[in-house]
Amino acid sequence: MIPKEWAILPFAYLQTIALSTNLYIVPQLLLFKVCHKTFNNTVCSRLGQPRLKPQENYVFSKAAEWNALINFAAYFPATLIILPLGSMTDLVAKRKILLLPAIVNLLSCLINLCSSFFTTLHLSFLVFGSFLLSIYGDLPGCTMLCCAYSIIARPGNRLLAIVIVIAAVEGGLATGNLIANYLARYYGYSSAFLLATVALVIDLLYALIVIPPLDDESKKHPDEKEYDLWNDFIEHTKDSWRHLVSFVRKHILHSKDKTILLLLVADFLSLASYGGERALIALFLKHSPLNFMADEVGVYLTLYELSRASGLVLFAVVIVRCWQSSNDYTMMFISATSKVLEYAVLSFSTTKLMAYLSTILAFPIPIITSAVRSQLIKLVDEGEQGIALSLVGLLCIVSVLVMSLGANGLFIATAKIYSGFSMLLVSFSNAVCIVILSYIVCTNRNKEPAEERSKELSTKFNGQEQNPN
Repeated sequence: MIPKEWAILPFAYLQTIALSTNLYIVPQLLLFKVCHKTFNNTVCSRLGQPRLKPQENYVFSKAAEWNALINFAAYFPATLIILPLGSMTDLVAKRKILLLPAIVNLLSCLINLCSSFFTTLHLSFLVFGSFLLSIYGDLPGCTMLCCAYSIIARPGNRLLAIVIVIAAVEGGLATGNLIANYLARYYGYSSAFLLATVALVIDLLYALIVIPPLDDESKKHPDEKEYDLWNDFIEHTKDSWRHLVSFVRKHILHSKDKTILLLLVADFLSLASYGGERALIALFLKHSPLNFMADEVGVYLTLYELSRASGLVLFAVVIVRCWQSSNDYTMMFISATSKVLEYAVLSFSTTKLMAYLSTILAFPIPIITSAVRSQLIKLVDEGEQGIALSLVGLLCIVSVLVMSLGANGLFIATAKIYSGFSMLLVSFSNAVCIVILSYIVCTNRNKEPAEERSKELSTKFNGQEQNPN
């Protein structure tokens, strides 16, 4: 039996290997299908040449429109689902609810596999495949569910638990990007989706057989059937919404301390930059002057994800042990600053080497969301951790939805003049995030002495009451 502290990591890793194909292979499949629907194979194979610039602009414009629709189908419904789903993780056994992404992701991948096998199949099937992922919130929802399991399995250091899960997610994205893009280049897009399907079948069996139940949940639900997921959803739906409304009233609407709200706003800006980059990166790299091939896109994304995963491992092993937990904000500042630099350098990249080298700056990027999750969990009660995590997941989904729609439209409008303009705006959003974090730190520093003085005064007052002489 795998120790419960580590059991979630293979699940998260295999899930994100499959999700990487939906994130980065589907946009390339879109380009392929749109081009071959309009032009012949000769034109499509030479699309980056200067004399074919009008054809390139047409294909990328159409693909960007469909890519925006795919992102909308994946993320708009998820905005309505992820908050009650996070609330439900506080009520339903977390091991059981992991079956939701395991099953839905497999169904979505099978649809993409069919669409890649039959290139004449309508593009709306890719839209439907992405829509299915919204049932559990796509990658943000999967990460949220895995983190909810991990912080209970490893209660001693919750920041470390979150960081390790996200490192497994980044590692899965890196592996999936490298292998899937290589297969897409040399063996066709269907081979990439076939790889994802095999990984998801293994992952579903792993979730059913290997992942152990959590001790505290077996005490809470002693008579619960092991895999009666649908009935649990029906039973706890009303309780989940009540739990959610109570949390929002307590910590956001009626709370005088706006730290949670400001943290969420800062995290939204950070996640929006990641969402914009994720929505555009395949189109940006394949557009001139870079003109990446599928395997080169895979190399770039692998370097990018490995850099992010390495940064998470370093922060988990070294910084979390050496620094006090109060340095969550320091990690946020480091991450936001690196985002400003990385996206700015990428936006000005005119050669493949410059694009590859920009991935080095991604080293500390993902730690900001881990630090925000850790800080939010410290600010709420134990029975509210699922909602706190789902709020971050909701922000991720909304940011990706807004940025994918806006960024795709902006890319269409500016690609003819300067293809990196959208990436430059993505960099700017992190500069605003740094300003908000600075305000949070300054206001909290001003509050702490006042709170300490009030505690000292109350202690003295109580002491005087107990010892009147």
